[in-house]
Amino acid sequence: EATLIGPALLTPSRHEMEYVPHSRHACRAWRTHATSPTEPRRSFPVLDSEVPRVKSPRRLLALVLVAGLVASARIVPATTPHAAPAFRLPCARDTVSSDSLRGSVVLVDFWASWCAPCARSFPWLESLHQRYSSRGLRVVAINLDKDPMLRDRFLEQHAVTFRVAYDPKGHTASAYKVSVMPTSVLIGRDGTILEVHAGFDPRTADAFEHRITEALAR
Repeated sequence: EATLIGPALLTPSRHEMEYVPHSRHACRAWRTHATSPTEPRRSFPVLDSEVPRVKSPRRLLALVLVAGLVASARIVPATTPHAAPAFRLPCARDTVSSDSLRGSVVLVDFWASWCAPCARSFPWLESLHQRYSSRGLRVVAINLDKDPMLRDRFLEQHAVTFRVAYDPKGHTASAYKVSVMPTSVLIGRDGTILEVHAGFDPRTADAFEHRITEALAR
C-alpha cells in the first residue's frame, strides 16, 4: 500500500518538510524548498531519518485524512521504453555504474533505513539475487540515508550479498523520479526501463518476479 499525498494538496512554507507516516507496504514523504519567492516549489523524497512534527492542527488533520487513502503496491509497465538514467555510486569497497551493468538485467531498488517495507523487501531481493544472478540478473540496492550509521545498522540486521550503493544526496533517486519507498526499477539488457514496482507487497511480488524472468529470457 502507498499513502497518497502530493505537493498540490499541501502547501508547506519555505524550507518546510512534510511527512506522511508509512503504510504497511510503502513510505512516502516530501521536502519542499524554494530559494526565492519567484522560484517554483520543488518536491522530492525526504532522505533524513528524522521526522519533523506537524504543528498546525489543520495540516495534521489533512495528513491524517490523506494517510487513510492507500493504494496497493503497484507494478507500472513502461508505456514507452526509454533509457534508464545513468549513475555511478560508491559501495562499501568499490563503485557501481550503470555502464558496467549494461548487458545484464538490472533491478535497481531505492531504500532507506527508516522505511519499514524496505526491511520486508530485502529478503525477497536476496532471494532473487541467489536464484537469478547466474542467469544475468544484477540487483543494486541504492540507499538514501544521509547518516551512514543508520544505513550500516540496517545492513547488520538485514545481511545481503547483492550490491548496495550509497546516494545520500538523492541525485539518483531524483533522476529516477522516486516518490515512494521502496521503489524497484527493472532495466533490460539494453539499458531501457521495462517496469517500475512502487512499494512492496508480497501479494504482487510473484507477478513482478514473472516480469523479471521474462526479461532474463530475452
